[in-house]
Amino acid sequence: MPLLSSYGLAGSPNFLGGGGAALESFTKTYNYTGGAQTFAAPPELENMVAYVFGPGGGGEGDSSTSGGAGGWAKGEINNAGGTTFKIIVGGAGGPGTQNNGSGGGYSGVFTNSWNGGSRGTDHNASIILAGAGGGSASNSSGRAHGGGAGGGPSGQNGYSPSGGRGGGQNSGGSYNRGGGGGNCNGQCSGTQLSGGNGCGGQEGSGAVGWPCQQYGGTWCSAAGRNGCNAGGGGGGYWGGSGGGGGPNSSNGAGGSGYIGGHPSHPLTSTQWQGGSSRDVAPQAQGSGYWPGNAVSRGGIQGNNWGNGHAYGGHGKIVITYDAYNPV
Repeated sequence: MPLLSSYGLAGSPNFLGGGGAALESFTKTYNYTGGAQTFAAPPELENMVAYVFGPGGGGEGDSSTSGGAGGWAKGEINNAGGTTFKIIVGGAGGPGTQNNGSGGGYSGVFTNSWNGGSRGTDHNASIILAGAGGGSASNSSGRAHGGGAGGGPSGQNGYSPSGGRGGGQNSGGSYNRGGGGGNCNGQCSGTQLSGGNGCGGQEGSGAVGWPCQQYGGTWCSAAGRNGCNAGGGGGGYWGGSGGGGGPNSSNGAGGSGYIGGHPSHPLTSTQWQGGSSRDVAPQAQGSGYWPGNAVSRGGIQGNNWGNGHAYGGHGKIVITYDAYNPV
């Protein structure tokens, strides 16, 4: 049924005096498309809540080491009626250079100022975000986990040795040079919205989760050569770093989430939680909007979550709201 605004009536509780409208609940689901999407909130909107699922990082394509899962965040967005929001659903990472895992992109709800061309402008347009998982490398001392999961307050570190460090609330994860080997092209630490690349060389766009490289550079990229194989860091409010120097292969870290809101759109009733290795946080699984294993899972060899060999699961965003409908 059309909302009141479809009839030229700006939805106001005062309109209910004559019994002419009823408050109804609506749900809009946004899946990964590889581009920005929008939500145009109707003027009569009330109680807009965003459920944000970050994407997973890529697994290492030759071994059982896994990428990190995406983080999760929830919050009620205030002053939303009549506003257009940008919806960014991040893409999963997969096996990149020498089959090392690349990092996933970030997922979040932004003001309409998000333009995909200016890192600073987009960062300042943040309302609520979930971080992405980092990619894994080939050697994790026989363990089945590698890349750090996305946050939450902070991204999880990549599994040692020389694993990347997770992004936080005020800065990106720092590069862990570790015990020698490899090199870095200057983009190994995390930054605003994007994770760092791994050490070793041959960084690029292979299997990197969108929108990590929306602003240029080789962010979130796996790398290899020169004595080092390493996974890329995951994107987030602040990205995690890529895997560090040798002597063994090293894993990328997860990016952080964000529930700080925006001056025009403060958040209430917030929750957030990072993943744990390749596993999605229990709070995300119990939110009522996680559809199953694909969304936000860390990639692992032999499981593609529908995206490709050793890819993680893409992100997802669900918007719920109430609005007045004529009766």
